Formats: sequence, C-alpha cells, structure tokens
Amino acid sequence: HRDLHKEYRRQRQMCIRDSPLGKKSKMAVKDGAWLIFKESKGVPIHSINAGRVVVSGPDIPGYGNLVMISHSDGYLSLYAHCDQILVEIGEDVVRGAKIARLGNSEAAYPMLKFQLRRNGVPLSSKSLELFF
Repeated sequence: HRDLHKEYRRQRQMCIRDSPLGKKSKMAVKDGAWLIFKESKGVPIHSINAGRVVVSGPDIPGYGNLVMISHSDGYLSLYAHCDQILVEIGEDVVRGAKIARLGNSEAAYPMLKFQLRRNGVPLSSKSLELFF
C-alpha cells in the first residue's frame, strides 16, 4: 500500500482528474498496465495533462493509431487504437485538449487502450484506478 500511496501523490502532482474520455465515460477494464475503455467509435479522446506529442500514427505495431504524449516529471501517456488522430508529432497540447477519436484500429471492437508510464515504466492499472 505504501507504493500505491507514493504513486497516488506523484500522480496528484501531475493533476490527473478526469479519464481520457471525460467525466461521463464508462468504467475502464483493467488489463495489466492498461486501462481499456469500451465506447462508441468516434468518441473524443482528451489529453490527461499538458505535454508534447511524441508519437502520432500507426508507428508501433499492435497499438493501431497511437498518440503518445510526453509530460513533465518523466510521465508519458499512451492512447492506443484511435480512429482519427487530431494532433501531430511535436505539437504542444494542454490538459483536456482533444487529441483523437476512439476507434478500432488493430482492434476487434472500438476501444481506447490507455497507459501511463513514469520514467519509461508502465504504472499498474490498479494505481491508475485512484484517478479515473
């Protein structure tokens, strides 16, 4: 529990308040270090915090259309299986910015697969549930 509490404080400093799909999104399914949001195709996806886009497109096999945003303090957020991507590599985004639309690229059904990493290490979905 001590590690979860430390991660909770770190993420609170990052100001994560809403899920990438907003306050009205359905509950996410935990899958290892991923949170999987099952919603309708086309639902807007938002950046969880300010940062710079470092991946935008189908650059990494298995993730479909992927948006990856580098945030302060070594955080990196990943938004996989997007339909339409609305940001480009190098673009600075603010917290809550619309970055993509939910889709099913390289997936069997429409979903957003979300992951948060710190210093390159994926955070457990259990620690993320404290925020979403």
